[in-house]
Amino acid sequence: MRDQAQMCTDAEAWRDAPTLSKRNIIFKRAGTRWSELWRFIYWDPPKMLPTEAMHDTFEGLGKYYTREVLTIDLAEAKKQVDFVPAFSYEFTSFDPEDPTIPEPCRPKNDVAEQDVSAIHHLLISPLREEPDTRSTDSGSDEEDGDDTPMQKTVGEGETAETLAVKLAKKRKTALVFVCWTLNLARSPVPPDPKTGKQIKWEEYLVQVTRERIAQRQ
Repeated sequence: MRDQAQMCTDAEAWRDAPTLSKRNIIFKRAGTRWSELWRFIYWDPPKMLPTEAMHDTFEGLGKYYTREVLTIDLAEAKKQVDFVPAFSYEFTSFDPEDPTIPEPCRPKNDVAEQDVSAIHHLLISPLREEPDTRSTDSGSDEEDGDDTPMQKTVGEGETAETLAVKLAKKRKTALVFVCWTLNLARSPVPPDPKTGKQIKWEEYLVQVTRERIAQRQ
């Protein structure tokens, strides 16, 4: 921002210049002319003059403010949003030197150990409802014949189905270890109450996660 005191000095020099050529030299150097407003001791052009939209656009100020200050551009739009957990939980990390971990619950290799952290990350992911479809044909507009299903807007996060799929891709020993740290593997996984079949480890984790989130609400 330009200095008000210096602008006032340049304006007075322009006013007191004896010839037109000297005034032109002062104006080219300082860009300031004399105005009767300078007689007000509080006059401060950098702070009191309103911006002019046309020249702001021409000079690229709007572009600079939008892209550099507000960071509204394509590059920012493509950036991945930071992960926002649904809740915080202090998971137990795997320690190969811990003798209390039962042998069946120990990750068998480095990849399985990495899966433990990935499973922790998935378990605190926001859970959202399954996307449902509704027909826009209510029966009153039979002439149109438009029965295109309408997708219901849902928030960011994992559904129970996508969470189970991602957990199923992790090593079984990593899943068993996480269940053991959550006191879920100290007893056999209960069977499905509807079918009586044995529940998979990933499905069991999703089930327990949903139950614990519901208890927090």
